Amino acid sequence: MNCKPRDLAIIVGSGLPADPDIGKIVTVVEAVPSEGEPCWGVECSVPLLVGLPTGELRYAHDATIADRYLQPIRGRDVLMTETKHEVTHD
Repeated sequence: MNCKPRDLAIIVGSGLPADPDIGKIVTVVEAVPSEGEPCWGVECSVPLLVGLPTGELRYAHDATIADRYLQPIRGRDVLMTETKHEVTHD
């Protein structure tokens, strides 16, 4: 799994078309039992668009998100990403 409890993570994908939550930062709370892929319960300071089992959509500050749609934010990861894209001048 990409994340672990208490991680900050960026939402990088969704099962919803044109999801306005992509790019939002969430706090990973706990693993959520799932029949398919690994999922996390997350919390966000701004409302997230949440799909309900009935097919309805609503906004909430907590949601369940598949691990594959979350990219954890960790000090070393951020540093490595910035270093990869650094441009040097001669």
